[in-house]
Amino acid sequence: MAKDMLLVIDMQNVYIDGKWKCVRMQEVIENINTLKRSFNADDVYYTLFIAPENPRGTWKAYNEENKDVNEDEYANLLSGLLDTENISKENIITKSTYSSYKSDKIKSIIESGRYDRVVVCGVTAGCCVIATVFDLIDTGIPVLYISDAVGQHTEGTGVYTEKILGSLDVHVTLTNTTQYIENK
Repeated sequence: MAKDMLLVIDMQNVYIDGKWKCVRMQEVIENINTLKRSFNADDVYYTLFIAPENPRGTWKAYNEENKDVNEDEYANLLSGLLDTENISKENIITKSTYSSYKSDKIKSIIESGRYDRVVVCGVTAGCCVIATVFDLIDTGIPVLYISDAVGQHTEGTGVYTEKILGSLDVHVTLTNTTQYIENK
C-alpha cells in the first residue's frame, strides 16, 4: 500500500472571502476536511503563499498591485474554516513562489523518500496548484489531483487545469475525494 502525503496548498482567507475569492469554496473546504480525516496529522502539510519581501522582476509589479492583500494579516492566515485541530506548526510552511515544491522544506520532505505519492488539493487550480503539480511531476513522484478539493477563480479555470493534467496521466491521477478515500 502506498504511503501518501496530503499537500494542502494556500488555503488562506483571501481565497475564501477576500479579494481573490474562489468559486465553490465551501465544497472545497468540506472535501479538504474529509481528506484530512483520512490521514495521520503528521502526513498533512499546509503551504501559505506570502509575497516575496525583496521582489525581483515581475514580482515587483505583483507586490505593488497586491499591496492591500500582502499587508492584510487576516487575508494571509490559514483559513479558520479548515479543521485546524491537530495541526502542528511544523506542518505549516510559508513560501514566496507559486510552486510549493520550491519551498526547501517541502522539497526535503518529498525527496526524503518517506512518501510514495503526493495528494494535492487547495487553491488555485490555474496558479499555485498547477505550478506545484508540474514541479512534482519532474521529481518522478506520482501525484493525485483531487478535483473537488481544488478551488479556482472561475469554473473554466478548473476545467482547463483538469484537461492539461488529464493529458499527463502517466504522472498525474485525477480523482475526487470519495474515490480517493474508497481506494486508499
